[in-house]
Amino acid sequence: MDAVEESNRANAPFLCWKETPEWAKVNYIYNAQEVADKTYAYLRVLNAFLLRSGYAIRSEIVNDIECVLDLTLPEYDDIRVLSWVEVETIKRREARDLATQEELLAVRKFEFRNALTDECIAGGDSAELWTALTKDKKWGVFWNLVNEKHHTVDEVLVAQAACQFVDMTSIVCARRVVLAKVLRVLGIEGMWEGGIFEVAGLITPLAELEDEIVRAFMRDGKTRRDTNKPFCAQNAIDLIKSIWKTWCGETIATTFTQPVVNGKQIKRYFIAIPVSKIWNTIKPRKDDS
Repeated sequence: MDAVEESNRANAPFLCWKETPEWAKVNYIYNAQEVADKTYAYLRVLNAFLLRSGYAIRSEIVNDIECVLDLTLPEYDDIRVLSWVEVETIKRREARDLATQEELLAVRKFEFRNALTDECIAGGDSAELWTALTKDKKWGVFWNLVNEKHHTVDEVLVAQAACQFVDMTSIVCARRVVLAKVLRVLGIEGMWEGGIFEVAGLITPLAELEDEIVRAFMRDGKTRRDTNKPFCAQNAIDLIKSIWKTWCGETIATTFTQPVVNGKQIKRYFIAIPVSKIWNTIKPRKDDS
């Protein structure tokens, strides 16, 4: 339990662990461990037991199309188009591990189409986008942008608070909070905006946000910068690149000029933040349409 508590405190520094009663923390951590043991590890343990017992596993049910291994996915147009009633029926079957792979793919297609604009679907771009997201393994990026377009940060936190104790929130919530701070530093509102920014003006504010950015967007085990050296332009660029790659899958271009100032040549670094290519394929919030 100590390891779980330390992980929560380190990965979500804005949470109210100090104000949380000890009994509530212990209860939350115990429940989280129970969920991990009984759900996350269930299929792995069952498969290991069957294999060691001499059985051959021909196929397995998966919930994420990116996790399908050694299987050929059908073409987008060959996947069934479901109604709301059919989706609810399959989700109830999924909760009991009774849904087939074909049914789960059809549900994913339904959720995908439901997030797109009518123009994207009618124009046939949805099939191309589905194929690209699957091939490049960027489904997380797509749903990040849907989350950003359809919900404010406060709405995300309120929804999370409804299903978890106090402010113990998911990584998506953590990223939305940090992303909002970085967007304010840049002076833009979201992934639908871009521009050219001089890095010199970003160094100080990004240095102040460095710990939060590293925890939210650089959780893949990569080592952070050498803290014995001062935070510099390249560190600011690295943070911005990591955020945009993780959140929306876009690549940040960098360049520099070398003007002469007071007889001395200096380097001025710039970053070019692109507008998200996927943004306009996602339908707007209901109150924005």
